[in-house]
Amino acid sequence: MIRGQALKLPVGDVPDWEVGGSDSEPSDLKSPAESFVILQSLKQSRDKWLRSMFPKFSSRGRGGKQPDVVPPPHTIYNRGRCTLQIGPHLFMDTTVFEVHYRSFPVTVSQPTMFVYQSAPGNPLSQAVHQPQTLSSSSPASAGESNPLLSSLSSSLPVPPGLISHVNAAATSNPTLANLLQLAAAGRATPDQLKTLGLLIQSLTGSPATGAPAAASQSSAPGTDSSSTPLATAPATAQQYQAPAKDFDIVIEFRDAPSDRWVFPRGPAAWDFSALNDTGSFGDLTVSTIVPFPSMIPPQDPLASEASAPTELPSRHVVEFHFKMASSYIWDTFSRWVGPKEKMEENRKILKEIEPPEQKYLAYRLPGGSQLTQIQNAALPSYAMKPIKPSTENGKPKRRSAPRKSAQDPPGSPTAKRKRQTQSKTQVPPKIACFACGQANVPLIMGGRYCRPCVEGGRIGETSQAGGVTNSNKSPTNDSSQPVPAPVETPPEP
Repeated sequence: MIRGQALKLPVGDVPDWEVGGSDSEPSDLKSPAESFVILQSLKQSRDKWLRSMFPKFSSRGRGGKQPDVVPPPHTIYNRGRCTLQIGPHLFMDTTVFEVHYRSFPVTVSQPTMFVYQSAPGNPLSQAVHQPQTLSSSSPASAGESNPLLSSLSSSLPVPPGLISHVNAAATSNPTLANLLQLAAAGRATPDQLKTLGLLIQSLTGSPATGAPAAASQSSAPGTDSSSTPLATAPATAQQYQAPAKDFDIVIEFRDAPSDRWVFPRGPAAWDFSALNDTGSFGDLTVSTIVPFPSMIPPQDPLASEASAPTELPSRHVVEFHFKMASSYIWDTFSRWVGPKEKMEENRKILKEIEPPEQKYLAYRLPGGSQLTQIQNAALPSYAMKPIKPSTENGKPKRRSAPRKSAQDPPGSPTAKRKRQTQSKTQVPPKIACFACGQANVPLIMGGRYCRPCVEGGRIGETSQAGGVTNSNKSPTNDSSQPVPAPVETPPEP
């Protein structure tokens, strides 16, 4: 099984039908967490809303490839972002756009006026003729070989070359072939006829071509058969057409930013509840029918009656909740739905739609191939590791590369390694008196002596010795001995 492919999940008519109607014992059934049915159902539903429920408006080309869908010329306006809730799914930061289609010039050719002049023997006989239409003057061979385009009635002349050119293009363009078949059967809508006209214009470069050669050579009754045309140039005029359709609402999901999707038109109604006094933000609820009419494949009108008709999907009403939507988004949807009278008619249409028959998932499955298949599809194939690294541990420090030491020349004595000496812990000096060594006393004279030593004259001995008393010296009983008075030496004769 290809990963990402939608699986057919087991469903029943009543809740917990797998417990009572299963052949296996309830003890053999796995728990809902081990069965992964709920997880796979939510994944498939979310992926369908993201990639296939809405008609695609545009896509970005990747790797130099052209995009698969190219929108017509338009002008797009960003109306804001909000959270879109569809059932159990939340699509954060969904962008809403308003797209207006541009008008484009179209070259309109007037019917060619052919002026015929007779031979020189009858100079006064002239006639002016209008070209005949395809339904009355097209050759029989062209009608037999081109049954699609030749069967369409037209008020403008269509040459056989255009018929063969369009039918050849229809063989490689399924959309053009389908529109031709619908128009030939008379079942085409006005929008489909406009699209068909635009496709034919893109093939020919103008909506109408010149008159066929057979019509230019024909002559009116009462004129000479040898007459020759004098003027065959058609009169052309260029005018601007209005946009083919009204503006559209386009949404872009944050989970799939390369694609944009059209919110199709249909019976819809809205409700807006403001979240503040100014009404600039609020919750917008849009109710409409799903699947959208533009996503339903058209029936083939050429299919035989004996063939079984294509089963159409059941329609039901879905509510789209735009959380924290701005007033610009609300204004866009209000103009998109229409006036109040039209919205009331849409509400009646939505009420008449019956909800589909409800089905219930089998939350518990027995062991087997089906359980293994669902588990493999639900579990991711890669490790759930965050791409962005955590900033809690900090940035790792870069290790410095070791330097290569210069190699000693051969024969040189090997240098001895220096012995690493351990640093000795230094003992802070003891604060004490330099004379008596007493600590924890106030010191004076620059913080060297205590007051009793200064008053007792004990600092004289240390001053005369020219040194400093050892601060680590323990106090002695010298303080109890009297200090001798200085002896005066008589001067020499």
